[in-house]
Amino acid sequence: PPPMNANLAGVCALSGVYDRSLSNISAFLASPEFLTRLSHLTILVVFWTTLCLTLRATLKTPSSAPFLISAIHAFVSFTCLTAHLIHTFLYPLLAIKPPIGDDTAETLTCSAMQRASFFAPIDYPADVGACICLFSLSYFVYDLYWAITKNRAFILHHLVSIAGFTNILFISRCCVSHGITALWIAELGGIFFQIHRMLNTRASRIMFQVMFAGSRIGLWTPYVVMMVWHIVAGRLRGDITYCGNACVSGMAIETMLLAINWVWMGKSIFGVDVVERMSSLLYGATNYGAATSPKGAAAKAKLA
Repeated sequence: PPPMNANLAGVCALSGVYDRSLSNISAFLASPEFLTRLSHLTILVVFWTTLCLTLRATLKTPSSAPFLISAIHAFVSFTCLTAHLIHTFLYPLLAIKPPIGDDTAETLTCSAMQRASFFAPIDYPADVGACICLFSLSYFVYDLYWAITKNRAFILHHLVSIAGFTNILFISRCCVSHGITALWIAELGGIFFQIHRMLNTRASRIMFQVMFAGSRIGLWTPYVVMMVWHIVAGRLRGDITYCGNACVSGMAIETMLLAINWVWMGKSIFGVDVVERMSSLLYGATNYGAATSPKGAAAKAKLA
């Protein structure tokens, strides 16, 4: 994205959004606004937990409740994200430009630019994007228990996702447009994963593989590279019209999340287990295979 114009940078500078010092963060953590966001997060986590317990008590197969909740989150978040992105980015491009000199129109234009800017401050709860991020954060906090107890392969993914949303909502308190754009790209593949899990057909699997790989390779990776380059170039030229270290930490978190998706994509779609191959190089193919795979463990026991 291009650097902010003078008007938008001035609006954000007056609001102090780019002051992300420890004292500023400490003041926010003691503010009513922080308590409001935290209370809303707690309510949503309780909602997900209650919904899970209700489904487990009513479904014939209680073990399918977490998967059903995962599908609900995917469909609801993807629908809201698509509508919000269209309203935020596409609608202003199609709208009729206001006449020059109209103070009201200039104010509305500046307000729209501030909302659309990737580095704009969060106006919670008026900012729909921030509400969507809080909605997804609550889901990952709730689902972390399932990841720990049922499928530990998702623990790192959930922790990194929680860190990313926490950085946007409670640390940087800006870049929400960046957050929802990245979330939409991620859910673009995730929504077809949920469809495949429901239908479980050859056609749904092919569609999932195409959309998941396409969104990660064709959209998410170039997007992350573009954002990293923009922040690095801004640092080199001394441009501080963004939220400083918070943006850097946010992009580091998203890069880590993208790497996790690449590893999972390589294993589930292309049949390449990057973690296993790296461990084989570090610890030796024989020892690693004997320690991790049932066949390897059986062979090692037979030799012993």
